Order: sequence, then C-alpha cells, then structure tokens
Amino acid sequence: MHTISFEEADPHLNWTAIANAMHDGHLLPKAKIGDLLLQETPNALLSRGAWIDGLGMAMKSMSVFPNNETLPSIQGGVLVFDDQNGSFKAIIDGILVTKWKTAGDSVLGARLLANPEPKTHLMIGAGTVAASILDAYHEVFPSINRFMIYNRTKDKAETLTKQLVLKSQE
Repeated sequence: MHTISFEEADPHLNWTAIANAMHDGHLLPKAKIGDLLLQETPNALLSRGAWIDGLGMAMKSMSVFPNNETLPSIQGGVLVFDDQNGSFKAIIDGILVTKWKTAGDSVLGARLLANPEPKTHLMIGAGTVAASILDAYHEVFPSINRFMIYNRTKDKAETLTKQLVLKSQE
C-alpha cells in the first residue's frame, strides 16, 4: 500500500497533463458511482465511491466542518483498490484530489467548449479551489490577459487577488 501526500505529488503535476488524463479517462468504460452524505448541521461527511472495470475502485471521503478555526474546514482522503481482487493499493490526500480534479474538470470543459483563445476569464467565487482554477486557466489558455474575480464578500475577492499578484511576482 502506498500513501500519496499532497506535498509529495503536487510539485509533479501540471494542468495540461491533468486535462489530458481526464480527457483520456472519459474514453474508458463509464464508472459505477455511489454517494453517501451524513450530516449533523453544519458539519458533514461526504463519500463517493467509483468502480471502473479494468482500472480500479476508489472511495473519496471528506469531512466538512465549516466552523473549524484551527484546522482546515475540509479534510479527507481517497482509498484506491484493485478491481480484480479488492486489494488495498493506495491512500491519497483528499486535498490533492480536490485541487487537481476540480480545476482540471473546469479547464477540460473550457478546452472542449470555449473559445480556444479567450482574452478574459471571470472567476465567480473566491473559495478553496478558486486559486487552482485560475492557475489552470492561466496555464492552459495563455491568451488570457485579464482575470476578474467576483465574490459575495469583497474582502475575500481582494485577498485572493493579492495572493495571485504575489504569486505572479515570484
């Protein structure tokens, strides 16, 4: 069994390769999917299992505790199993999967459906995955020269903007 941490894998990934892998994954047999939601408001446990014949099985489970002050509000992991004999193959940091899969889904959809050389990108929301989505679009669509951020709270949009400006100056 292999443990894949965020710190171990994140530096080796890029948005173009993720979008290509996701595109190729859509050519495989359709996954069998099952969901479970347990809730004790405002907290929740979300789990999604997927089984793709010939590829494997996975179960992503994430706890959502929005009022956490000293810990991240979302934590979890992905268990990966062999689909032929059920053996436990790996555990993957859930935040790694959330970052790369969510933004990867968005940029793949845009790559397939949007103008191939957009000039402007509007990001609605400044939550956890917003920075990753903006990074993905910046890499996959180098023609974008203007990013705009809209969020319900101005402070959060301004914080994200400052983070992105600092990152671009590195």
